[in-house]
Amino acid sequence: MATKTQEKTAVVGGDASQQIKHFDNLRNILKSAKHSSGQDLYTHLVEVMNHIVMHCPEQGLDKFEEISFLLKQQKDGKIASLGEFLKVSEERPYSKPGKDESSVRYINKAKKFFDVSISIQG
Repeated sequence: MATKTQEKTAVVGGDASQQIKHFDNLRNILKSAKHSSGQDLYTHLVEVMNHIVMHCPEQGLDKFEEISFLLKQQKDGKIASLGEFLKVSEERPYSKPGKDESSVRYINKAKKFFDVSISIQG
């Protein structure tokens, strides 16, 4: 009779069909763990990972718990949006150059560096 350690090793080190069956079992376990709001753990983890991948992949481990907490608070209606606490978008409101005399003079001087000349040799 195989011990639990031997069974785990066989599943992890086994062929692809055994690994798929093992992952399906894990998914079912995560889906059966439900929060009082009705959301299952699997769905919550997918949402957390999606947020990490989209917004902060380089800080995923550091922000995992914070994102998880805020997602739960949002689902429970305690906060309106993650954007209240986390950076979820980036706006770059660049202004147009001014119309004052010094700006116009500087822009005109700088334009010569961006001129493109095309010579056609025939």
